Amino acid sequence: MLKKIILILMVLVSTGFGMSLEKLNSASKEELMQFNGIGEKRADTIIEERHKGEFKSYEDLAKRVKGIGKRVIANIKGDIKNSQGVKKNKEK
Repeated sequence: MLKKIILILMVLVSTGFGMSLEKLNSASKEELMQFNGIGEKRADTIIEERHKGEFKSYEDLAKRVKGIGKRVIANIKGDIKNSQGVKKNKEK
């Protein structure tokens, strides 16, 4: 019984991250720019890298796109989870 629960939880978690990466792999330039830490140049770079192949993980994204680190990845993950009306924070 415990093994089944753990297996179900693992599937749900991996599906959630897969869906997040799916959104990242299909987002338009304008949609990418809605993520905190992603401006026009990074969005262009992400799109260029996607043409070489989809991102397999957030670590893959960080390796392939200069300037993407733990902080930006955390922003992306948070924004994707709350993707209903994501608004970019304005820095003052």
